[in-house]
Amino acid sequence: MTPSGGQTRYIWLAFEASEVIELKRITLDRDVAAANDLFWRIIVPRVVTAARRRGLQIEIDGASGGGGGRLSG
Repeated sequence: MTPSGGQTRYIWLAFEASEVIELKRITLDRDVAAANDLFWRIIVPRVVTAARRRGLQIEIDGASGGGGGRLSG
């Protein structure tokens, strides 16, 4: 259970080969700016799409594209 009393939900995301290579490079380089960019450019749109398909409400708090925003939950 989450602090708000709702059930925790998980969404599996599939990555293209080029995205896996990019993620590995970012991890090895410890490139924080690139990690933030990858998160907002690839991961957030897929999570939002998957949540909406499942009828889950999801909110994005803060500016996207490197603004340090957060996903609710």
